[in-house]
Amino acid sequence: FRLPEMSLFIQAAVVGLSYRLVIDPGLPWAVESAALWEVVTAYGGAVLAMAAALRLSAGLDRRNAVVFLESGAAASAALFANVLIARWLIDGQNEDWMISHWGAVLNAMPWLILMLVQLYRLSLGGALRWVRMALATVAGLITAAGIGAAVGPLNPLAGLTGGREGLVHGPYILDTLLVAYGLPALMLLGAQTRLDHVNFWLRRGMVAVGCALAALWVALEIRRFWQGDDLSVPGVSQPELYSYTLALIALGAGLLYQAIARRSPDLRRAAMAVIGLTVAKVFLLDAAGLSGLTRVASFVGLGLALAGLAWLNRWAAAQQQGDATDQT
Repeated sequence: FRLPEMSLFIQAAVVGLSYRLVIDPGLPWAVESAALWEVVTAYGGAVLAMAAALRLSAGLDRRNAVVFLESGAAASAALFANVLIARWLIDGQNEDWMISHWGAVLNAMPWLILMLVQLYRLSLGGALRWVRMALATVAGLITAAGIGAAVGPLNPLAGLTGGREGLVHGPYILDTLLVAYGLPALMLLGAQTRLDHVNFWLRRGMVAVGCALAALWVALEIRRFWQGDDLSVPGVSQPELYSYTLALIALGAGLLYQAIARRSPDLRRAAMAVIGLTVAKVFLLDAAGLSGLTRVASFVGLGLALAGLAWLNRWAAAQQQGDATDQT
């Protein structure tokens, strides 16, 4: 089992399994025609096989094979989840699901997985580096088209599609908004732990897109809580506005906490930017619908919260200056 040729066989096996799971018979078979037990056997079996191969390869000098197995197992597990979600959401629907916010992202998800797998395998270097970069670029463009459609014209806020495909489905949080915006955000942000070898600015861009998708997901979940499944209804209620404000305050506080814990000036500046945006929103939007004692109470509560955050910001800045002085 220590034959060097076994590493080449493992890499070929991962490529072969990926071809079967994605192309022939691939995702169309798994989503539209296969029985559930066949899907579980095919995709679950591939994940278990790669996980077992990783276990058996422990302690052996097979870096290339391990990278292929890690990326292949992660990709197969993600595809498995994608297929199960697609089957659950598409069940009993007509072809219009493809022009929904969640349908566009489900179609783009395999390409997102391919992009992340190829970026991870760049760590292997070698003659195939440029091929992997080209594959990642093509997959990234297709992914951007799908996610861009879900963010733009197919966004449930726009209400352009009409009918059932324009509505949000599922229980709160675990709904089609999570599929369309939350899952891609989690994948882009979670992948950063394995992409230290990738260009710094590319990783920054992926983090920015992931954060933007996460913010959109939270905002749409808040709107669904107050407006129901049809997010395209006109107007914004006062409780909905306040919910956005509370979410921004919580985000600013969380960023400030992370800035203190990690002693990061960049995170502290980001926290102050979010808090500044919150203040502007309160004065320009929230206060317009208030009067009398309600307005006074709201400003008092906001003032106390901001005063506490300002104190934390000064304390964090003093701590970072102290650390810089000690290092000098």
